[in-house]
Amino acid sequence: EAGGAGIMIPLHLVFLGLGVQVKVGVLGTIRPPESPSVGQIPIMALLAARHFNERNGSVVPRFADPDVVDCDVQLHASFVDTRYGCPDAIDEYAAGVTVDQWQAIVGESYSSCSISLAVLGSVFGTVQ
Repeated sequence: EAGGAGIMIPLHLVFLGLGVQVKVGVLGTIRPPESPSVGQIPIMALLAARHFNERNGSVVPRFADPDVVDCDVQLHASFVDTRYGCPDAIDEYAAGVTVDQWQAIVGESYSSCSISLAVLGSVFGTVQ
């Protein structure tokens, strides 16, 4: 699990096979330092993907466990800024799923676009 500022994000993914690449869309807004409580989820998600790929257990100790180190999965995370509103976020999501072939999405639960993107995720069968 990854967490920060009282937010917990369960990361429960099961993979079968060798050399699996999972494409993850990270949707949200990264705000300037004067608004530190907003925009943490995308940063945490991108850092978690990097640490998972490096099998770096400095923040999430489980990433360094032998069964994870031996796992052949790599996460490929790409960030989409949703600060311009839902129509743009929905277009970016559609492109991410169809063109970039996202298999999962991570986003902020308090974003104005969260409900719309969650519904689309369910329709397209994207892990959320």
